[in-house]
Amino acid sequence: MNFTTPQQYKLAIERILQNVINEIADEILEKLKKNIITYTYEYDYFPNVSYADGNGKPTYEFLDSWFIDKAKTIANQIVGEIFHDPMSMSEPSASQPYVHGNYRQGIDRRTFLADILNVSGVDSENDFGGKSRQPYFDITINWLNQNWDGMARRHLAKYGIK
Repeated sequence: MNFTTPQQYKLAIERILQNVINEIADEILEKLKKNIITYTYEYDYFPNVSYADGNGKPTYEFLDSWFIDKAKTIANQIVGEIFHDPMSMSEPSASQPYVHGNYRQGIDRRTFLADILNVSGVDSENDFGGKSRQPYFDITINWLNQNWDGMARRHLAKYGIK
């Protein structure tokens, strides 16, 4: 590429950095979702007929409630975000009384479910039937802290930045 103005150079670098941030976010979200499956859905799993969909199977809506807001330039920063949208999950109802809460007790846990499920051991404060869990989010953050530098270098290298 031949740049004739500083603005052209700046825009090219911004596009590269946006791509790198998006690629890293995709990798982080993939790891987060693997950890949610492993430590929330599979760890100490038990088929309880009243659980989630009323047939003893998870709805996987918690897994699917994590999203990426793609990188964009805002002022002098390039930002992207991985976020949880609790309202994208179904609320407890008469037909699914224990999906993301307890309909019979008037409890909707969607807004704090991410925190409740990020527990090591058994969450005795909620009516989850004593299901043992591992902290999916803390495990993901620890992985990210250990792998951040290599991940960033790998993605930057794809664009010739070393």
